[in-house]
Amino acid sequence: MNVLSVANSSARRRLAASHAIALLAPARQFGTSSPALAKAAAKKAPASQGKKSARFKNSGSGEGKKRGALTPLSGKFDHPLFKDRPGPSNLPAFHPETFTPDSVGKAVGFPADKSSAINAFGVPKGIAKELVHLERPFSIIRGVSLETFDTLDKAATQSSANSRFVLTGKSGSGKSHVLLQAVNYCATNNWIVLYVPRAIEWMNSSSAYVYDTDTKTFLQPNIASDVLRQLATVNASSLQSLVIDSDVSFDKAGTITAGSNIDQLAHLGIKDASIAPKVLRILLEELGKQTKYPVLLAIDDVQALYCTSKYRDPQFNYIKGFNLSMPRLMLEYAGGMKSFARGAVLGALSTADTTFRIPLPLTEALQLTPDRPVSAYEKRSADLALYSKGLRPIPIPERLEVNEAASLFEVWNENKALHTVSTDQFFLSTYSQTSGNPRQFVLRGLLSTLAS
Repeated sequence: MNVLSVANSSARRRLAASHAIALLAPARQFGTSSPALAKAAAKKAPASQGKKSARFKNSGSGEGKKRGALTPLSGKFDHPLFKDRPGPSNLPAFHPETFTPDSVGKAVGFPADKSSAINAFGVPKGIAKELVHLERPFSIIRGVSLETFDTLDKAATQSSANSRFVLTGKSGSGKSHVLLQAVNYCATNNWIVLYVPRAIEWMNSSSAYVYDTDTKTFLQPNIASDVLRQLATVNASSLQSLVIDSDVSFDKAGTITAGSNIDQLAHLGIKDASIAPKVLRILLEELGKQTKYPVLLAIDDVQALYCTSKYRDPQFNYIKGFNLSMPRLMLEYAGGMKSFARGAVLGALSTADTTFRIPLPLTEALQLTPDRPVSAYEKRSADLALYSKGLRPIPIPERLEVNEAASLFEVWNENKALHTVSTDQFFLSTYSQTSGNPRQFVLRGLLSTLAS
């Protein structure tokens, strides 16, 4: 009996399997070029083509209009999705004369034309990630911003050798933002401005370099040419009004005679990158002699210039920063070996990239707390100590005030950049969770709504 039941069950399974194969067989053959299907399709094709042509001919009424075959595409753009989003058009412009104690905590819009400092020099990567979500570049005026502006106003009447400062503070405290404010403050206040927003890119072996036997440094011609182009774009009118004191000769480009304007000198290095390092060095020396305009040299990631670069020499050893032409030139002004008759040197530290950490001589010169235990017997670089001597810190508060954070939140809300309901509860919870840290307030608070 058991044998019969087993046999019957196996027979039923074979029968069910054969039925399943029969059902699946047409599905497997779907889409193949069956002669019968091909003939049917060929017979139906003229009819469908005739309907389509008739529908397009009679677009005024009938089935074609009912199906919307000829509805103009422009009529679809009335949807709110395609309308321009309202932005903070009421943001006050960045003007030096408007900065008073009453302006603390208010948002101001940076100039964004082609010759503006932001468009010509660029901005640090962290700020660029924030501004990409906004209609217009802006910043919040803080109390330390006004203090920095006052410091620059005093420096405008004296040598830069006595006005060398570095913005210091905790990670994410807004040092780069304050430096960018200082750059725009000077650019709109009749200064000559040279801004380096990403000094790390001068050190990370991302540009061509060649050894020069005259200066005994590794030249970076492409970087020098780019700096000259940026300098000439932002300060065009100022450079055209200044002249060279003496003749300047170049092997390939000929001679620039005395009395020529400095703008002509800059364009030599822009056209020929091979002489750009020499042109930039001479141009800065000429700017250092004149007293008509104060000069601001602003460097973000300034600590990177004091580090060992990622470039290698012919022996495959890493090259020190002060052995590269561009970092060496900036360090000479930061260390006071070279100076401007009127102006200042202003840098900003960065801890975002741990590859280029603040070296010990710079830490001690700025009277900062080292980020690691330091032995009294640890060797200090005499060269770095020389380039760090005389630098004075400008500490940046590590947290935003409530009114400053509220203005920042309001601008993001007006830009429709928050992908959540903007309520007082959301603002206060974000401010509390980030302890008012500017970077974390934006990244963990405002930008985090994009992922929700």
